[in-house]
Amino acid sequence: ALSVVGFDDIPDAARLQPSLTTVRQPLTEIGVAATQTLLRLLSGETVPAGTQLIAPTLIVRRSTAPP
Repeated sequence: ALSVVGFDDIPDAARLQPSLTTVRQPLTEIGVAATQTLLRLLSGETVPAGTQLIAPTLIVRRSTAPP
């Protein structure tokens, strides 16, 4: 069996046949975190790299085969 997984959960992913399993990124949260980091850097703060984890969501559709 073969599974196919896409990334970013574009609108067409659900319309494909079979519908495409995808990884959805929380774009609003990523944008807020990036803006906050930029503002901190612009104010002179030191921001350690890689300190914030924003978890994606797996959207399982029909392109995923059973294990």
